[in-house]
Amino acid sequence: MRVLLLTPAYPPFHGGGERYVGALAHALTAVGVQITVLTSTAVREADFWAGAGPAPTPLCDENGVQVMRLPLRPLLGGRAGLAAWRKAMVLAGQAGGAARPLLLHLMRRLPLCAARLTSSTASIFHGNTHWWRGGR
Repeated sequence: MRVLLLTPAYPPFHGGGERYVGALAHALTAVGVQITVLTSTAVREADFWAGAGPAPTPLCDENGVQVMRLPLRPLLGGRAGLAAWRKAMVLAGQAGGAARPLLLHLMRRLPLCAARLTSSTASIFHGNTHWWRGGR
């Protein structure tokens, strides 16, 4: 079985959600499931608005999990711009069909949405949306 885990950040990025996805990937790999993690190149929270360049080609971590990292582009307005972009995503998602073009435009900023995902990529897709806690 092939499982694709989608997550905005993955170790060595520090955080509870990242540790969870890492533990899930390693536990599934240990029982023979083929795991691919699709994530960003973020290594710190600021990378989500400041950007983080391209990562090396796909690699396997120490437990045999394939990790594919996609670059993050900087967002206009920095951290406040990211907060506004996320709020716009939520509102567009709640507005229904009329907001679909706006939602698709906003989604193209996500590196994970830029990847071509097909049924040949995995049998099961599991996504996490734990990133960026909002204002402090």
